[in-house]
Amino acid sequence: MELLAGFSAEAHGEVTARLASWGLDLAWSAPPDVDWDARYRASFEPLVISERLVMAPPWNHPEGAVIVEPGQGFGTGQHPTTRQALHALDRLADGARTALDVGTGSGILALAATHLGLEVTGIDVDALAVAEAQRNADRNGMSISMSTTPLHRLTGAFDLVLANLHAELVVELARPLLERATHHLVIAGILEDREHLVRGVLDADTELVRREVDAPWVCLELQIR
Repeated sequence: MELLAGFSAEAHGEVTARLASWGLDLAWSAPPDVDWDARYRASFEPLVISERLVMAPPWNHPEGAVIVEPGQGFGTGQHPTTRQALHALDRLADGARTALDVGTGSGILALAATHLGLEVTGIDVDALAVAEAQRNADRNGMSISMSTTPLHRLTGAFDLVLANLHAELVVELARPLLERATHHLVIAGILEDREHLVRGVLDADTELVRREVDAPWVCLELQIR
């Protein structure tokens, strides 16, 4: 049996003595020289949603792409739930003028909606997320209303409401989500075994237009009745 492990240089003597006392054969070697920054950057490729909508990091973006800094662990849209919401947005944007991104995170959906010509508001209870979203808007020269305003305190209505949230939170926010949406409501971030909870609070006021599944995630495109 072979065990590979890493230790600091300061622990070399102690580790050698301890393992030798157990009758184990040792072989020491220096760790490989890895450019971790380059490896990290290489993990973020441009995300192509359609010919008109591409999300990309600042160090690898084609002309016309929406630039998103992956900072704070939000990524640039690669997560299945974000991709599903982006595809729904791309399909619905031409029939909308205004959009609300609930739980905006790094602002990916808000940025994409603005790029597609909508007047956008983004909200999130996390002040750090809102700050990151605002920085991403600034990187793209976009004017987006970003804030920590709770959904139930938000005023006005929006043609399209986007909510990439877990099922229990959608259930909690169902009434204000429905009150803010005049035409379309996109719900992403729902696990298949929790979909019934969401449908239970939204079906009476909406019509299901499209249901996308990227197991175990479900995205619902709903039209307000």
